Amino acid sequence: MKEQLQELEATNETTTNLLINLFSAYREVPDKQFKGYVQPIQEQHYNARQPQNPNGLTLMTTNKNYYKGMIKDGIWMKLNPDQETIIALKAQIEAKQQLKGSKIPNNKKIGSSLHPSRANQRRKSFLCLKPLCPKNMYET
Repeated sequence: MKEQLQELEATNETTTNLLINLFSAYREVPDKQFKGYVQPIQEQHYNARQPQNPNGLTLMTTNKNYYKGMIKDGIWMKLNPDQETIIALKAQIEAKQQLKGSKIPNNKKIGSSLHPSRANQRRKSFLCLKPLCPKNMYET
């Protein structure tokens, strides 16, 4: 940005809406803490309590320093507690939906089989029905 301002100065041209564009760009920054830092500066400028230099260099420098400090402190784009809770809840919902979508019932573990005594009971009950079935069904 500074280079672009220098190019304008070199050609004896100016921009009248630089600060408006800078504040607009700062509003689009995704970090809420940074936006909270810039918002009072913008309000003070618009209310003429602390007007910014029209060339925007002071504004850009202070915001850049604040950004660098946030990066250094590890708080740039850090989630606030509410955002962390929302993400954790979304993960829980997705995990439950995946469990519901799977064909394995929740009360059975993967790889479990019938208890051997139950398997024997089923086999015995089938064998008990064998005499009731037609003979040719079991002949192979």
